Amino acid sequence: MTPWAAVLDPKRSLSLIDRQGRVLPGIAPEPLLWADWASAGSTGDPHSWPTWSPDARRIAVFRQSVSTGDTQVFVTTTDGAMAAVLATLDRRLPIHLEWSPTGDSLAVLCQQGSRLLLELLDAPEPGNRVPVASGSPLFYSWLDAQRLAVFIGHTEHPSELRIVGSTELVTLPGVPGNFCTPVSAGDELLYVAHRDQSIELLAADPSGSVRALEPVDGLMALVPSHDRRRVAYAVAEQDGSPYRGLTVLEPATGVRIPLADEPLLAFFWSPRGDAVIGARQQEDSPRITWLRLGLDGSRLPLFEHLPTRDLAFWLRFFEQYCISHPIIDPSGDNLLVGGFEAERSGEPLLWRVPLDGSPAETIRPGVLAVCPRP
Repeated sequence: MTPWAAVLDPKRSLSLIDRQGRVLPGIAPEPLLWADWASAGSTGDPHSWPTWSPDARRIAVFRQSVSTGDTQVFVTTTDGAMAAVLATLDRRLPIHLEWSPTGDSLAVLCQQGSRLLLELLDAPEPGNRVPVASGSPLFYSWLDAQRLAVFIGHTEHPSELRIVGSTELVTLPGVPGNFCTPVSAGDELLYVAHRDQSIELLAADPSGSVRALEPVDGLMALVPSHDRRRVAYAVAEQDGSPYRGLTVLEPATGVRIPLADEPLLAFFWSPRGDAVIGARQQEDSPRITWLRLGLDGSRLPLFEHLPTRDLAFWLRFFEQYCISHPIIDPSGDNLLVGGFEAERSGEPLLWRVPLDGSPAETIRPGVLAVCPRP
């Protein structure tokens, strides 16, 4: 039976489930769990952030040893036939990992002290590690099988946006800031940078030539559609403020579609490309209301709940996680969210939230569900 989602249960072990929430046999023989701050009350080695390979045949996940404090990157086939530790990352705090588009390597982001460290791991060859960048902040995205775009923050000198590959290192114009993850749309890379006494949304082509798309006043979040033709963006007054002015942009043509002006904690695309899913935090409460914002102007409330700590962290850095750790199934029919109905007490639950507005259903206990990429 084809797995539908990878889930972390309340004890932070990894399971594969079908559409009815039933656990499928065949996953790796070892439990997979998460980092200390999110594993209160769990036992065993905590693991975090399971992510599917592009062909949906493998899952990579962080594992942190309770006895030694070391973090490992662990990979298992979904049938459990093969499993391996790709790397041991000492006592680094695991943050994010993402497969390359071809599934040949993994980009791994960890924190060590005040710095973030980005490395590449060779998926077929355990132990083969290549340092890429260090800084704070540090965000990245895959451009193709060989290249990454990396936003590197520095304390001693201005931040920079680099294209990093096996044989090239290109620094793009401007001093990046006022955004997080660079994104690709068509053949261009979109990012926000200070340039010529202004802050602009820029588009860089493969040669490094840059054109300005529009001025930016505030902190901009950018999320590409799955076909990379369009980008959804919105702007917050400052870090921690809600995003407003959600707009869809087609960089190749300059066409813009305003979607919503209400405050949003996070937003990301439906795999069908016909809507953006928004998360709105309620006033004076950590509770989340999920919305389907159609490109046709429709607005459909979906579900309300209190998110788990894992999902809250996902929402905080949604630009980095929505591509690598999707919480919408590939069909675009359902959103999968973990949380609580009331206070953060009792067992966390996973809900299947239909995007057509049908009632949400509890599928099983759990803290996080991650779907294969569309």
